[in-house]
Amino acid sequence: MAGIEDHFPPFGLRITCGPLELRSVRETDTDEISALITGGIYDPNGYLPFLRRWAEAPADLVPLQTMQFYWRTFAEFTPESWHLVLAVREQGRIVGVQDLVTKNFPITRSVETGSWLGRPFQGRGLGKLMRQAVCAFGFDELGAEQMGSGYVEGNVRSAGVSRKVGYRPNGRIRTVHPDGDQVRIEERVVLTPDAFVRAPYALEVSGADEFRALIGR
Repeated sequence: MAGIEDHFPPFGLRITCGPLELRSVRETDTDEISALITGGIYDPNGYLPFLRRWAEAPADLVPLQTMQFYWRTFAEFTPESWHLVLAVREQGRIVGVQDLVTKNFPITRSVETGSWLGRPFQGRGLGKLMRQAVCAFGFDELGAEQMGSGYVEGNVRSAGVSRKVGYRPNGRIRTVHPDGDQVRIEERVVLTPDAFVRAPYALEVSGADEFRALIGR
C-alpha cells in the first residue's frame, strides 16, 4: 500500500549534514516548533531581525497559526511554485526551520532561502551549517544555478552567516517597518556554485529522485 510520501514526495526527503538532519515539516512537528517560537527567537523588546513580527503572536495562538502556515505550503505546492519547509534537527530535537522557495524553477534555476533558530541554539554555528546543507542540496541535487537570500540591515548574525557561506551583495530593498513608522533596508545577497563555501561534512540525501520528479527536474 502506498504511503503518504508516495503521494507527497517532500515528506520522504531527508538531508543529513554532520550533526544536522533536515526533513520536511509534518503535522506531528508543529507542537515542537510552536514551543520553540513561544520560547523566543529574538528579544521582542529589542532589535527586530525580521521584516514582520511573525514570531510575536500570543502563545495560545501560535500552534494554530503554525499548523495553518504549514498546511498552506502543502496545499499550494506545485511544480511551478513551491515552498519547501524543512525542520532542522540536532540529536533528534528540532532546533530551527530552513525554507526553500521558488517559482518556475526548471527555467530560472534560482531558489530563495530563509531560516530561523530557537534562541537556545543560536551562536553555535548551526545557522551556518543548515544553510550550507540546504545550499548543497540545491546545487548538487536540484541543479540550481543560484541561491538568493536577504536580511534586515543590522542583523549581524544573518549577515555573518551569508558572508561565511559565500553569498555576495545583490542590492538593497527599502521597505516599511512593521510598526509603520520608519523605513527599513533589506540587504539582498546571492550565492553561486563557484563561490559556495561548503561544510566540512559530506551531504547525504534520500528521497531526492522522487522530489525532482515532482518539481519537473
